[in-house]
Order: sequence, then C-alpha cells, then structure tokens
Amino acid sequence: LQEAFTNIIKHTRATQIRVSTGSDAHGVQVTITDNGQGFDLQEARKRAGKGLSNQLRRAEAIGAVVDWKSSAEGTSLILSLPFNVPCCRRSRLPTLLQSPGRPAFVGAAAAAMAAWKLNMIRFVKRNPLRL
Repeated sequence: LQEAFTNIIKHTRATQIRVSTGSDAHGVQVTITDNGQGFDLQEARKRAGKGLSNQLRRAEAIGAVVDWKSSAEGTSLILSLPFNVPCCRRSRLPTLLQSPGRPAFVGAAAAAMAAWKLNMIRFVKRNPLRL
C-alpha cells in the first residue's frame, strides 16, 4: 500500500485519495482510488520503473492478488488477500505492516489500515498455523 500512495503522489496529480476495506467469505480486500490523470497499464508494466512491479511482488509475498484499473478519471488499486492463503505466505504479513521507517497512516487511511489489520488478526486467530 505504501508504494501505491507513493505512486499516486509522484505521478498522478490527484487531489483526492480514497481508501476502503472490506471482507467477505473469500477474503479481505483493500481498494485505493485516486482522481488523478490515470495511466496506460500495459505501458507502465513495460517501463523500467519499479512501482507496479514492487506492488505486485509485495502482494504475492503475502499470498495476495493485486489489480489495477485506470482511466483518464483516475486509478484504482484492488488488493485481495484470500482467507485460504498458505501459512508460509501469511507469516510475512506482520513484518510488512510494521517495518521500521514506514510512514504512519493518518485520518481515513489510518482507520482503513486499522480495520484491515484487525480483520487479518481475526483471520489468523481463526486459522492457526498447522505444521
């Protein structure tokens, strides 16, 4: 999520960023939407920049799936973490969320991250590691 916020600030000229979270029977979802200029997803993936590839790599590290939708009206990133993620992938989640030097989330983003973390804690408690 940090990379998504960085990309929005650096590249989109957005004046608004919205964060929403949710969960259903399949998993947890975080959506980040901006009202920036949007971009061509295929071109962005071809470029040497690391933004999208970093987001994809980090999502895969915790067993999540990331998707982007972009148009002239803005961009949405959808991060989905299924509940059936193998335990070996979930084990990196606390490290990724609490690494030193990460910026703090404030306002609505802080509430969204707190809700997401709470959902993840509940999930991990309901699904203990089985060796």
